[in-house]
Amino acid sequence: MPEGIIYKALSGFYYIKNGDQDIQCRARGIFRKRKVSPLVGDHVTYEAKKPSDGYILSIQARKNALKRPPIANIDQAILVFSVEEPSFDCQLLDRFLVTMEAHAIHSLICFTKKDLLTANDLSKFKTQINIYERIGYPVFLSQVSLMKEFPS
Repeated sequence: MPEGIIYKALSGFYYIKNGDQDIQCRARGIFRKRKVSPLVGDHVTYEAKKPSDGYILSIQARKNALKRPPIANIDQAILVFSVEEPSFDCQLLDRFLVTMEAHAIHSLICFTKKDLLTANDLSKFKTQINIYERIGYPVFLSQVSLMKEFPS
């Protein structure tokens, strides 16, 4: 049986990538009976007579899974927070980091809009985020002017 990775789930259809091939599948009823839903990131085996008409037959063991968003087999997370507009919420970042650690997901932290801070406020902010670097998280700072260079 062919194998692939679910890269999109929409309205009961699961889109599976198998090399260069994209397959649209539905989940077999057995998954509903077992109360198991295929998730984006799942490694699956499937059967398809044509690319737009297949069925997921089995889901391989997951190394981790999140409920919100519903995804599986995550290797890394990039947590993006603004330093201003809206203001940085340390508790929210800490909650995300605890969740990532609980699921053994490597995390990077990216702070945006650093150019909206005064030099004094930026210095205070760097002192605050130095805590995250000391405990082993890679931390990156970016500014609005750089973000404007990326297409929407």
